[in-house]
Amino acid sequence: EGIYLVVYCPDEECFFKGEDPFFQARNLPGLLWGEAVARSTWPSLAEMDCYRCRIDFHALSNANRAEIIEYFRYVPDEVSINRIAPLTLVLPQGHFNERPVPDDFIAKANGLLDVAEDIELDELKAAVKELLKHYTTRGWLSSALRWLLALIETRPNEREAMRRLIGSLKTYTAPDLSDLEKSDVVVEPAISLHMHTAHHEITESDRARVDAILAAQAEVLAQADDVPWFAGRLESVGATLMACLSALGEDPLEVEEALAEALHAKSARPLRAWLTAFREGRASTLAQETAVMQEVALHEKAQHFVASSTILPTQTFERRHTPDSDVSEVKFGRRAEDAIGSKVLKVDQARVDRLMNLIGEMVVAKNALPYLANRAENQYGVRELSREIKAQYAVINRIAEEMQDAIMQVRMMPVSFIFQRFPRLVRDISRKLGKEVDLVLEGGETEADKNIIEALADPLIHIVRNSLDHGLETPDARKAAGKPPIGRLVIAARQESDHVIIEITDDGRGIDPTVIKRKAYEKGIIDEDRLEKIDDREALNLVFVPGFSTAEEVSDLSGRGVGMDVVRSAIDKVGGSVQLTSEVGKGTRLVLTLPLSMAVTKVMIVESDRQIFGVPMEMVVETVHVPRTEISTIKRRQTAVLRGRIVPLISLNELLGIAAKPLTNSEDEFAALVVRVGSEPVGILVDDFCEVVDVILKPLPGELSKLSGYAGTALLGDGSVLMVLNPKELIR
Repeated sequence: EGIYLVVYCPDEECFFKGEDPFFQARNLPGLLWGEAVARSTWPSLAEMDCYRCRIDFHALSNANRAEIIEYFRYVPDEVSINRIAPLTLVLPQGHFNERPVPDDFIAKANGLLDVAEDIELDELKAAVKELLKHYTTRGWLSSALRWLLALIETRPNEREAMRRLIGSLKTYTAPDLSDLEKSDVVVEPAISLHMHTAHHEITESDRARVDAILAAQAEVLAQADDVPWFAGRLESVGATLMACLSALGEDPLEVEEALAEALHAKSARPLRAWLTAFREGRASTLAQETAVMQEVALHEKAQHFVASSTILPTQTFERRHTPDSDVSEVKFGRRAEDAIGSKVLKVDQARVDRLMNLIGEMVVAKNALPYLANRAENQYGVRELSREIKAQYAVINRIAEEMQDAIMQVRMMPVSFIFQRFPRLVRDISRKLGKEVDLVLEGGETEADKNIIEALADPLIHIVRNSLDHGLETPDARKAAGKPPIGRLVIAARQESDHVIIEITDDGRGIDPTVIKRKAYEKGIIDEDRLEKIDDREALNLVFVPGFSTAEEVSDLSGRGVGMDVVRSAIDKVGGSVQLTSEVGKGTRLVLTLPLSMAVTKVMIVESDRQIFGVPMEMVVETVHVPRTEISTIKRRQTAVLRGRIVPLISLNELLGIAAKPLTNSEDEFAALVVRVGSEPVGILVDDFCEVVDVILKPLPGELSKLSGYAGTALLGDGSVLMVLNPKELIR
C-alpha cells in the first residue's frame, strides 16, 4: 500500500496503565525509521516528574493500514497515520561546505537519461559512485547523489525524478517531485501534523554556561603540546566543543575537521584557531547562512507533506462505527468485543505466584482423600463411606486440575520474549566475525511457563554464540565448500504434548567427531582404551562433559573456555533434555526439550527395600517386568533386550548404596523402570511400582542441595515425605 507516517503520542499516565510506549513504538509492524521527540520544553530537574510520559514517537512503516490499526487498537486516540508518497522522502540534507558538482557531470547525466536504455542507467550509476568518492558523507551534495543512486537502483523508470534531482545539484534546493506520484488513490481529509524540527531554545543563562565552557577549553588548548596524553586531550576538547555546538543548534562538522587537522599535525593550533574565531563570531557567518538555507528547504518540503496530493493524510480515529459510515472503509476504532470493556487486566506477578502456591497446597490436600478412603474401608470397615469419599475425590481432582490449568495459562509467556533479542545479537556477532548469516525464527507464538522461558534465555544465547563462532563459516570458506555465501541459522519452537521443543539448526561446518575425541583425550576426559572404542554419536555427547571445550583461546564470544556443559546443566535444572546431532560439512542440530511448567510435578512412586521413592514422569520411558531368565551379563553388567534393543540394567538399591538385592514378583520377574540418560535408555530395577501422583516438588535445603542424586522432596497425602530421585545424576 505504500509508506505510512505514524505519529504516536502516549498518554502522560501510560506507565500507570501498564503500557510501555518504547516497546510499543519499537515493535511497530514494518518499522523503517523512527525517532523519539520531546513533547514540550523539558522542565527543570526539581520540577520534573519522571513517571509522566513527555515523549512522542514518529515512525515510518511499510505495513498496510489494517495492520497498523490492529497494532494500536487499544490506544486509537493516541495515534495518527499518514500515507505518504515515497518520492516525497527524497530530501537531501547536510552542510553546503562542498565544491560544486562539475557541469560536465550534469550534462552527461542528463544525456544518459534521455536514452531509454538500461545500459545507460548502469553508466550513470557508475558515474555517480565515482563522483561520491570526492565528497564527504555529511554534505548536501553527497546526500543528493546518494538519493540519485537510490532512484537508479530502486525506481529505474522514474527518469523525470532523476532529472529534477540532477538539476537540484546546481540550485542547492530540494526537488519538487509531488506531481510525479500516481494519482490512483483518493485523497483523504487533511489534518495537522506536529512534526519535530531542529529548534533549540537557549536561555541567557545557558549561553553564559556555554561561554564558560568554551573559555575553559581555550585554556586547555593553550597548554604545551609535548605531553604523552596530547591526543587524548585534543579528543576530549573536541568532544566538548561538538556537544556545545549541538546545544546551540550549530553543525559540529567544522569542529570535526579542525580536530582531525590538529591530530594530524600533532598541534593544538588548528583547533585553537577555530575556537578563537568562533568565540569572536567571525567564523559563524557561513554556518548561519547554511542554517537559513536548510530551514527554507525543510519548510518547503513540510508544505508538500501537508498540502500535496501525493500524501494521503491521517484518517481520524473513531471509537465506534456510525450508521452512515462506509462498511468498506477501514476505521481505526475498537473492535466489537473491545467496546464492551477492557479484556486485559494487569496483575502483579507475586499475586499469580501466590495462586500457584495455593493450587499446590490444594493438590497435596486432595491427595489425602484416597488414603482416607482406604482407612474408612480397611481400618473401620465402612465401605459405603469409602465409595463416597472416592466419588468426591474425583470431583475435587477435576476442579483442581482445571484450576491448575487456568492459573498456568496466566503464567504462560511466548518464546518470542526470548527470540526478539536474537536478530540484533546475530547481526552484531556476524559483523564482528565477518560472516553473513540469515536468521530464521519460527514458532515465536509457542508458550511456556514464565520460569521456563526465563531459564531458557542463557542456554539459547550460548548455543547461538557457539553456532556463529564455531559452526557457520565465512563467505569465502562457504563458497570454497560449494555452499551459498550466506549461512542459515534456524531457531524453531513448537509444543508437543506437555513439552516445549526448541530446535537450533545451522548449515555450517558441523562437528568433527575425530576432533572431539582427540580433544577429550588430550584433556584427560577419556582414556586411550575408550578413545579407540567410542563411536561418533558418543563422541558428540562429549561436548556436554564439564571442562570440555574446543576453544583454542578465550574470546568475548563463545570461546571462553566453557563448554556446552553449562547448557545441559541449565536445561537439566528445569527438567529438560538436550539432544545433539551433527554432520561434518553440512551442519549441526540441537534439540532442547523442556516441560511446559514446573509448578506441579507428576511422579511415579516405586518401592525398593521397603522404602518408597519418587521418579519424575518426564524421565520415565516405560515400565516393564523382565523375567530373570532374560537377563544376561555383558562385561560384568546386567542387560536385557527390550523392544529389540540392548538395555543396561542397574539396581536402585545399588545406586543408593543399599545392600539388599532387588526382589521379584510371584512369576520371578524384576520390575524395571526404563529412563533415558542422554540419548540412551537405562533400566532401573526396583521391587515394585506403586502409583503416579501430582506433587509439589521442593528443593533440598542448605547443604543437602549438593546431593545431586535427589531432585527434591514432596509431601504426600498421608503426611509422609517422599524423596524424589534424579535418575540421570544417580546413574552418572
